[in-house]
Amino acid sequence: MINIKKKLEDCIKTNKELMESMMFVNGEYVNTYNKKFIQKTSPIDGKKLFNIASCQEIDIDFAVSSAKNSYESREWVDSSLHDKKKVMRKLADLMEENIEELAL
Repeated sequence: MINIKKKLEDCIKTNKELMESMMFVNGEYVNTYNKKFIQKTSPIDGKKLFNIASCQEIDIDFAVSSAKNSYESREWVDSSLHDKKKVMRKLADLMEENIEELAL
């Protein structure tokens, strides 16, 4: 079975700082080329909400190349409908469990 379910669970459990300062590519957190991030603040009160990795063209090229390799591996395409259904249901469950954080 596809290991996406485990990757999703690991993603949710990962240290928040790691999630905020790095980009998520090919199932893992990696530094951006410049290792910089953009700080997002609340428009209501100006408080810090979270950081977003500041990606440059080189980072985007890396992410696109990784996505292309993943697509060409056919792991998802060749998975059974039953396995895909399990993964999608787990994703829905994780999204519901983390709805408040995702709403930001």
